[in-house]
Amino acid sequence: MNISLYLPGRFLNIKTTCFLSGLTLFIPLCCPATGDVTAIFQSTISSGTCVAQLKSDGAVITNGVLAIGDVYKKELQQGGSAWHNFSVSFSNCQGITSATISPAPGANGVCNQFSFTGSGDLTHAAAEMNDDDDGSGSQIICTDTLTKRTVDPNIIADVPYSTRIIISPGKTSRDIKNGSFSAPVAFTIDYQ
Repeated sequence: MNISLYLPGRFLNIKTTCFLSGLTLFIPLCCPATGDVTAIFQSTISSGTCVAQLKSDGAVITNGVLAIGDVYKKELQQGGSAWHNFSVSFSNCQGITSATISPAPGANGVCNQFSFTGSGDLTHAAAEMNDDDDGSGSQIICTDTLTKRTVDPNIIADVPYSTRIIISPGKTSRDIKNGSFSAPVAFTIDYQ
């Protein structure tokens, strides 16, 4: 029996001989193939990433400032200002299976036990943060590394947070002063 195989650039003639004793199959090649085959594999290896932005009420916060507006001393004396929701929003994720978000004091920011303040702030106010969009979730404690949140940004595009202005820990309503308040918070995002 003769079998012919065609390979690109080669024509091989394979002869087979069958011996019935022991059912051994012997395939001699009459024309050995010559030449080399070369393959080059190319790729660019890169870390995956997403576009991450801060949003408030669905709109991108372009300058990084969540404008809470005027807060009155009486509000602070009654437990704090109203809650303001915002989110860390992910889009255009490539090669990412999870993102870990870690809030911490930003440039010139201070961690004051469980709240955030600005260095040199004389108002004695602080920003309290929760891990939800209405203030009913778990409080973000800036000294606790366990307040990290890990999400799949391909499934959860907007990770909710909320904040309000309160009296700074260790202060009383008598310590509150009029003035401008800001508390820088940096959200470090680690992609996996």
